[in-house]
Amino acid sequence: MFKRILSLLLVAIMMVSVCFAEEVKYERGDDDEIYEAILGEYTQLMDEAKAAESTDERFVLYAKAEAALLDSAAMIPTTTQGGAYTISRIAPRSGPYVQWGNDGDRLFGLIVADQFLTPDMRDELLDMWRKAVVGEGEYNPAQYLLDKGFKLNRDYRTTFSTAPATLDWLNTSFQSDTELTVNAVDGLVEYNNLSQMEPALAESWEVSEDGLTYTFKIREGVKWYTSEGTPYADVTADDFVAGFQHMLDASAGLEWLVDGVVKGVSEYLQGGSFDEVGYAAPDKYTLVITLTKPHSYFLTMLTYSCFLPMCKDWYLAHGGAFGREEYAAAFASETYTFGKNTDVASQVYCGPFLVQKLNADSEIKVVKNENYYNLDKVKIDSITWIYDSGENMAQLYKDVVDGVYAGMGLTQSSGTLELAKKDGNFDKYAYVSDTTSVTYFAGLNLNRGTFALESGAAASP
Repeated sequence: MFKRILSLLLVAIMMVSVCFAEEVKYERGDDDEIYEAILGEYTQLMDEAKAAESTDERFVLYAKAEAALLDSAAMIPTTTQGGAYTISRIAPRSGPYVQWGNDGDRLFGLIVADQFLTPDMRDELLDMWRKAVVGEGEYNPAQYLLDKGFKLNRDYRTTFSTAPATLDWLNTSFQSDTELTVNAVDGLVEYNNLSQMEPALAESWEVSEDGLTYTFKIREGVKWYTSEGTPYADVTADDFVAGFQHMLDASAGLEWLVDGVVKGVSEYLQGGSFDEVGYAAPDKYTLVITLTKPHSYFLTMLTYSCFLPMCKDWYLAHGGAFGREEYAAAFASETYTFGKNTDVASQVYCGPFLVQKLNADSEIKVVKNENYYNLDKVKIDSITWIYDSGENMAQLYKDVVDGVYAGMGLTQSSGTLELAKKDGNFDKYAYVSDTTSVTYFAGLNLNRGTFALESGAAASP
C-alpha cells in the first residue's frame, strides 16, 4: 500500500514539474555555420588543391581533403563498385581502360572468346598488358587466345535493365543513356586499352604558353551517318561548338563539369551571351577552347560526354534551337524530334557503330559502321543488349554458361555463386573483377529539421 501511494506521489510531482517547466523550442541552426564547423577544413583543402600549380601538389591536397572529409564522418564509405567474383569470355583490358570519362563504355575493342578464360590465362594476359603499358612488348589478346585454340566471337551480347531515355548524348547525365550513344559518336580524344590518350576526331592540338587556350585540328573527311549508314554531312569544328552550346542550353547535369573551367560558361548559364563563351570555330576544321585559368588535367576531361559534337544541320532540321529560352520553347513543341529514343532515325552518328534498334522493353542493337574512318580498331561487328529485369538470375546464369552472354558477376544473394560452385565453374574460371572509381557511401544530415513523421502527413520542422 505504501509503495502504491509513493508511486502516485512521484507521478503527481512529475506532472506538476512539467506544467511549470519553461517550454523549450527547437531552433534549427544556421546551415553555413554548421557546414563551416564540420566541413570547413575540407572546403579549404579543396580550394587549395584546385589552385595548386602542379599536378603532384594537387593530388596531395586532394588526398588531405579526402582525409578531412572522412574524418568529419559526414560521409561514411560503405562499399565499392566491382571487386566481385566473375566468370567471363572477354579478354581483360581489351577495350579502352580508364577510370574517368565515358571511354570505359566504348566496346569497339572487346576481344570475346568462345570459352571462359581461366584465372591463369587472365594473369598471363594482364602481365602482357602491364609490360605493354611501359613499352615492353605488345598487348595482343586476340592472338594470344587464337594461339590457345580459342575462337573469337565478333557479335557481343549483354543485358540491360534500364533503357536509354534519349539518343541525345548532350541532354543527359545518365549512364543508361550514354553507355549506348558513346559507341556511336567520337570525341576529340580517346583513351586506348593501355590507358594512353590518342587522337580521335581531333588529329592534333596545341596549348598556349599560358595554358589558357587549346587549339584542335579536326580530322577532315569524317562524316555523319544515318542509322542506315547513309552519309549526311561532314563533321566540322562548328559541330563541336553547336554541341557545347546545346549541352549548356539543355542543362541536364553535364554543365557543372565545365562551369568554372571553360571561359564564359558561368555567365552564359546566368543569362549572358554565348558569344562570350570560350568555344569557337575560326574555320571549318579548327576548334579553339579558352579556359578560365590553367587546368593541367583539362585534356583528360575531354573524354566526358559534355564535350562530344552533334550535327548542327541535323539538329536544326529536327526542331532544334540555340539559346536557353529558345531551346526550352523548341523542346516543348511538337516539331522537336531530335534524338528521340522512340526512333533510331532521329539521330545521326559519326562513331564506330550505328544504332539500328531500340526497343525499351526487349532489345537494343548497334552494328559496325562500315564507313568509319578508323575501321581497323573495331574488333566486333555488333553489340546487342537484351532486357533483363534481374528477377531470374538462375536463367541468366544458364544463358551465360550456354554462351548467350559473355560473362557475369557471381553473388551469394542472387544464388549464382552457389550455382557456379556446384557445377565447377567457380573453381575453374572465377576471378575477382577490377574495382572502379565508384565508392558508395552513407551521408549524415548535419542540420536535421525533421525528427518525426506521421503516416500521410507532411514532415514539419
